[in-house]
Amino acid sequence: MPERTFGKPNYLLSARDAASLPKNALPEIALAGRSNVGKSSFLNAFFRAPGVAKVSAAPGKTRAVNYFVVEDRFHVVDLPGFGYAKVSHKERDLWAKFIGDYYDAPRPRLTLHLIDARHPLQALDADFRQWLAERGERSLVVLTKSDKLKQKDRARVERDILAGLPDGVAKEDVFLVSSVKKTGFREIEKRLVRWLDEQSDERKRTRRL
Repeated sequence: MPERTFGKPNYLLSARDAASLPKNALPEIALAGRSNVGKSSFLNAFFRAPGVAKVSAAPGKTRAVNYFVVEDRFHVVDLPGFGYAKVSHKERDLWAKFIGDYYDAPRPRLTLHLIDARHPLQALDADFRQWLAERGERSLVVLTKSDKLKQKDRARVERDILAGLPDGVAKEDVFLVSSVKKTGFREIEKRLVRWLDEQSDERKRTRRL
């Protein structure tokens, strides 16, 4: 795999309520998706930093908003997975409220919505896409676990999921990746660099005003 673009993420904090969220205005790359979609594996593989995020065999273990800082340049934010059935309705409602609180906090943010490429598009993922669109949140779609697909099925899976998304996602905003084989990351890196450069330019313009 090519040399890394970003430095190693360093764990910063775990926020369990809105008051615990960092107050600074570093750009944030949020990882969101259903439980067991592979967010921790993606984070470790994407940054070439095994063990930075703990990978559990049991879904639903991320029960806080976990912050990592990269080169004092931006935050990576690992959000609790949604849709995990083996917790109480009360706990799921608290997670949903907290995720809403996180998105209510005004800050430069790009969401990577991780979707398991092995399965047809789930209603929760479609609902989340619609929710992001209604809020005007910028986002990319990352189809995980592509190593589980046959080569001949990958284009079809990508096309089918894209067709099912409700918010008019462009094909260039959808990425097929494998955390096991470390494939598909370079294209995402290029998009993140471009977005981070945009945020830097915007901060410079703001300071001049």
